[in-house]
Amino acid sequence: MSVPVYDVQHGVINEGHVVYKEILRDGPDEYVPSGFLCWDRTAADTLEWARKRGREVHVIGNPWFQRFIHRRESDSLVEEVLSDCIPSLVGKKTILVTMQWGLREFFKDPDYYEFLPEALIQAINASKNEYNWWLRLHPVQVRSGIKDKVVSFLERSFGKEGAVCWELPTSLPLPLVLAKCDLHITDCGSTTIEAGWYGIPTALLNDRYENGGILKKYFLPERSCGLAVCVSQDVSHILEWVSFYKRSETGTWKGGNVRDVLSGIVSG
Repeated sequence: MSVPVYDVQHGVINEGHVVYKEILRDGPDEYVPSGFLCWDRTAADTLEWARKRGREVHVIGNPWFQRFIHRRESDSLVEEVLSDCIPSLVGKKTILVTMQWGLREFFKDPDYYEFLPEALIQAINASKNEYNWWLRLHPVQVRSGIKDKVVSFLERSFGKEGAVCWELPTSLPLPLVLAKCDLHITDCGSTTIEAGWYGIPTALLNDRYENGGILKKYFLPERSCGLAVCVSQDVSHILEWVSFYKRSETGTWKGGNVRDVLSGIVSG
């Protein structure tokens, strides 16, 4: 009906994403939106093919995060959330784990873990008294009818009460969650990009970023500057990565030269 349609970025747009680099690029015109509204230049550069097809590509930032960074009193939703009593996390590192869904299908590997890798479960249980572990369910896991299954898995893995928390990190807006966290762990989640905006290091628990793997072009800016590193799915390597970051005089958690100090536990 000739109504302009714009794709607002809501996750990864990079050289490795099959939808943006192959399906849309090589598909018929009716598949391609009128334009794309991107978080950053990395995403916009990925869509150079769209410009050549007469589509608009704009870098607008992330509108959801901007609402929390540039607050307005008239934004009742943000002001209401910020007025709620959010527990203070003092004295311990807080590590955010962003869960994912559909990785078995994405990697075409029926043996891949369903919710969390076993090594990460063991690492969390071994250190749950030392750190605050926050687990954030993927929106699909919350809304697709499998939430009860996921929560049952988490209760079996970590218990119903204790230092491992998932209700609050899942219900709070991501900008607020990241503002409370020191480190981030995921498989290939786009929160890697958003954590980078806050200067939060990410451990990528997947070896498919290396040796020509399917994820080789994911998070290149974050990996090149050391904000994201590949850590093997190994209990000791995960805990060594977490313990590497120390509290600085400003109260933030920082590490040293990631590539030098972590050379024994990170890959890539």
